[in-house]
Amino acid sequence: MKYNADLEKLCADYAFDGLKESVAAFRAGNPGRKVVDLGVGDVCLPLPRVVGEAMAKASLELCEKKTFRGYPPAGGYSFLKQKIVGRYAAEGIALSEDEIFVSDGTKSDVTRVCELFGRANVLIPTPCYPATRDVNYAAGNAVAELPCVKEEDFLPFPPYGKKYDVVWLCSPNNPTGSALSFEGLRRWIDYALSVGALVVYDGAYADFGDGRAPRSVYRDARALRCAVELRSFSKGAGFTGVRCGYAVVPRAAGEYNRLMKRNGGCRFNGVSYVTQRGAEAALSDEGRKINEKNVKFYKTNAEILKNAFKNKNLWYNINDGSPYVFAEVPKGFSSADFCARLLRETGVVATAGSNFGKAGEGFFRLSAFCSREDAFWASEAVGNFLETL
Repeated sequence: MKYNADLEKLCADYAFDGLKESVAAFRAGNPGRKVVDLGVGDVCLPLPRVVGEAMAKASLELCEKKTFRGYPPAGGYSFLKQKIVGRYAAEGIALSEDEIFVSDGTKSDVTRVCELFGRANVLIPTPCYPATRDVNYAAGNAVAELPCVKEEDFLPFPPYGKKYDVVWLCSPNNPTGSALSFEGLRRWIDYALSVGALVVYDGAYADFGDGRAPRSVYRDARALRCAVELRSFSKGAGFTGVRCGYAVVPRAAGEYNRLMKRNGGCRFNGVSYVTQRGAEAALSDEGRKINEKNVKFYKTNAEILKNAFKNKNLWYNINDGSPYVFAEVPKGFSSADFCARLLRETGVVATAGSNFGKAGEGFFRLSAFCSREDAFWASEAVGNFLETL
């Protein structure tokens, strides 16, 4: 029996799994050494109490015969979909509940969306979230990377004159923090409509936007005809350990909505009732107020970390719409070698830019999902380290 040979196109380890193993080995070999892990972008602030209380209440409902629930709807409960539709409506975007598909997070949605279009010619601007590239390889798609450069703030421009079936966009981008402007979004929708492409728009970091860029691809109404949007509760609402997200698949985009519903029915038993009640609470006025405060905390951490790069003659992202610092490595280092030396000499964990695609080589990423104390400590440690090179 043959195995899926497309999986051989993947690296030996998923980027962040390998990073976790390296950090664990370093800690084991250096007991008592202070280590500040700014590699994997995992939140550290607790959930809003309103979210926890909603989940606790929901869990107790499952203990009573009158309120017990079994399998959830594969696409999500109506009470959560109504909240999501209302949030889009507040931005002037009209969606219906049957265009929302609740999931256990964006990484899962990347896979499910890939299954909608089968084998295709796919364009992925890089640097990019590693799972986007990996999942497309595993699906057997022909993947072309569109390298973005620092001179253009790592913003992607449509490949006029070339036709792709699917384009993956991430805004604000992980890892660079760059966000498409309204004009930039319009160019990509023009391109997609002109060549008949589907845009998959990863908005996992939409809550970190600075307000000067569109939060949703559907701020260009024409995108309803050619775009799928992925959103997550992980970073903006602190759900990395709870797991919840959703995909928007408009009916106007063609057969994708029907296929998403049909495929979901056989692939997914739905997100738990307890989790969806928590997500509903995260979208309440009280939940959003606390989450906005938490987002601001992480963005302030990012600004503190950026102090390490001032007057160092190294490029770094100055945009303030991201929980990450993306910076150039000093000359003479590969991104992996620099991160290994940074960990060895300072105890600060960073992610090598090479993990984010070919255009990421020569850069590294620091996560601002840490305590304020660790942000100040790491900023000083990185800054002092750069002075020695």
